[in-house]
Amino acid sequence: MGKTTTALLDLFPILRALPDWALPLRKHAKELHDKESELYVGHWLNVKRAIKNGTAKPCFCLDLVRAQDEEKFSDELAAYVSGSLLEAGSDTTAATLIGCKLTYTSCFSRPH
Repeated sequence: MGKTTTALLDLFPILRALPDWALPLRKHAKELHDKESELYVGHWLNVKRAIKNGTAKPCFCLDLVRAQDEEKFSDELAAYVSGSLLEAGSDTTAATLIGCKLTYTSCFSRPH
């Protein structure tokens, strides 16, 4: 149902104006977003606290805290910037490791 509903909403954007009771998938999406936001903001606030205390190791977030102080953007925005980079890096690493494993198993499983 989820993919079908999403496809319909993409095809007919006017359907996005329907109330939540008519789109049960929206409630589920909001719940997922709340969990994701709690995770990202929680990680961000921990790192930000460590940076302010001087106990953080060098990382991208150091510059992000400086930019946040200068530009005055929200913790939620900073959390999504840093969380997206973390997620992208971990996803790339996982994909690379899976690719290596598949390569090794295909190379070494053939009879010579």
